[in-house]
Amino acid sequence: MVGPRTETHAALLDAAAELFASKGYRNTSHADVSAAAFSGRTTFYEYFDSMEDLLVQLVESWLPPWIDKTLASIPKDLPADLRMAEVCSRMISFVATDNLGLVLHDDVRCLSPEMQQRIGVAHRELATTLTEIYVEGVQEQIFRSMPPGLVGALIDATIMAAARTLMNSDDPKGQVHEVSDSAIEFLLSGLGRI
Repeated sequence: MVGPRTETHAALLDAAAELFASKGYRNTSHADVSAAAFSGRTTFYEYFDSMEDLLVQLVESWLPPWIDKTLASIPKDLPADLRMAEVCSRMISFVATDNLGLVLHDDVRCLSPEMQQRIGVAHRELATTLTEIYVEGVQEQIFRSMPPGLVGALIDATIMAAARTLMNSDDPKGQVHEVSDSAIEFLLSGLGRI
């Protein structure tokens, strides 16, 4: 970001979020965002280096607070399997039904490595928490011991497969519980003791 966070910056981020929801990231131009925020196209470049930078700044401003709020609402005294299930359930719902989640699912792989890394940093607390829950589960003998990198990949793949299933359904919000519950049952049985 070149300029300081201002009302104009916030208006551009809000406009982008709305346009991404209605048109998609790839079908939205910096001119579209500027027009929707009632600012000039050159003003866009006072705050963002590119449309990629805009998307990443949107993620950086929105995702960490959502993660903090979500994790804070899950009781830490739950057994590891129940905490894992709750975090994963909320992530499946977010990726499949929230506009920013949909954009991230569809478009992150198209971004440059630098931008993907910045988005990874925005997700870091979530990844760290899932790893901590897994390690606690191993210590509590709820989960079997496996390489944490593998476990992270399995969790991510399960969340994304469930989210894709929901995105392709006719009623994602109506089916979120059924799909989420099935995906989590599959994940927990795979992580569980033999």
